[in-house]
Amino acid sequence: MGFFGSFLIQKKELEPWDKRINPKSEIEDIDLLVLREYLQEMKVWDSNKALEDYLSEKERISSFVAHLWIKKK
Repeated sequence: MGFFGSFLIQKKELEPWDKRINPKSEIEDIDLLVLREYLQEMKVWDSNKALEDYLSEKERISSFVAHLWIKKK
């Protein structure tokens, strides 16, 4: 990205790369086994919930983590 991209992020004119929505992504792009492993490692896995619940735009893993899935408009 370089200096100019960093400057735009600091000016809040460009989202940091890890906050940007990828409009081309699909649910099939997510490896659900790897997602479950990470949720278990983060100690937020609840075996009473379906894995897909974690990908809901209404469900948050924690107050520190943004929604993992956002519907396309």
